Amino acid sequence: FGQDNICQKSNVISPFLNQFLNANSNDLVSQTADNSLRYFGLKSKVVSKFKKLENTIALQYESNLETLNNDFLVNNNSNSNFENQSKINQNIVSAETGFRYNFSKIIDLTSSLNYIYTVFKNNSKTDYSAILNPKISLNLKKTGFGNFIFSYSENSNLPEINFLTNKNQLTDYRTFNKGTNYEKPLKNNIFSFSYNLYNDEKRFSVSTGLFYLKSKTIFTTQNTITNDFSFGNYILTDGGESYNGNFSIVNYFRKLKLATKLETSQNWNTMPKNVNNSFANLKSHTGFYKFSGTTYFNLPLNFDFGLGYNFSESTFNNLTSQNNTKEAFMNINYKITKTWLAELNSTFYQLKDNFAFVNAVISYTPTESRFSYRFMLNNATNENEFTLISLDNYTAYKSSINLVPRYVLMTIKYRF
Repeated sequence: FGQDNICQKSNVISPFLNQFLNANSNDLVSQTADNSLRYFGLKSKVVSKFKKLENTIALQYESNLETLNNDFLVNNNSNSNFENQSKINQNIVSAETGFRYNFSKIIDLTSSLNYIYTVFKNNSKTDYSAILNPKISLNLKKTGFGNFIFSYSENSNLPEINFLTNKNQLTDYRTFNKGTNYEKPLKNNIFSFSYNLYNDEKRFSVSTGLFYLKSKTIFTTQNTITNDFSFGNYILTDGGESYNGNFSIVNYFRKLKLATKLETSQNWNTMPKNVNNSFANLKSHTGFYKFSGTTYFNLPLNFDFGLGYNFSESTFNNLTSQNNTKEAFMNINYKITKTWLAELNSTFYQLKDNFAFVNAVISYTPTESRFSYRFMLNNATNENEFTLISLDNYTAYKSSINLVPRYVLMTIKYRF
């Protein structure tokens, strides 16, 4: 069982929006949301084994009701052109059967077939759909070269309520989005490969994964962009494709008493977009690189440290936007006594501007007491604003976050 409610009110300060609404420059524009989700589910599973074969049969029933109620106000007066009242009611019955066959201690093959029947009610319209989701996986485990997994799956999913709104909805200070009618489930195919190698004696491990996703049908936006606003309508269209890869290597140097980790993840994505009545592919690439280390000295003093680099790029209609950030961190732990511990945490970000954050903590935990005490100094450098630049679809966004000024906090904890 579950119940979820979200109530929110947003005041939007934008001279462009007031002008678009034919409102006075000092009129207050706001949007309220009263959204809820109520669900119930029951699942039963039976597992049977016969020599090298393992079989699973699962039955499931799920019912959920989701509502989205948004009011758009100008000086507390409703504007019905941008109000949304949407409702989704789903009743889902599914039956899944799965098999695992162990050819040997090293090789096994797993497969599953999931049949899903859904009664999907969107506002006053009712649709019935039957979905088959197959999956197959070949596992090579505990080999001399590590563990390998090859898998393929097909997935069909029902749309979220935000794709089915009946009117334009303000999603930020200069963007309106409107949903569409439900037509059919969204489908995609996924091919994946993963590899893991663990050597406990040498305290060394390698992990990598490759994923390819081909979307047969997706929701994309049909956008009209003006000098001041972007108006988007969700439409169902042929999908794009996505390539994902990740790699990490962990090593422990016994003589140095140092553990290090080198990791990266990459994503290339191609998705069709319609802007100003012109279809084109939006291509994006994001990359993440990080090196970190932890010391294990037989001393009161130890360190955590690391460097990171994030890269993002999007190309649409021969226009390219790029953004990158760099970060570094250093944490110092000093064990004063068995009961006293001091920590110094520092993080540095290099964006368009540079930011440095330093926090300090002193902890006192008596060995024969239910009480423990902490003294914290947060934001020692007294940074007052943090500016983020991000890429979203084919536009770049800049946002500033006001930070809590430097402060001191003392806590007392009692353990029952």
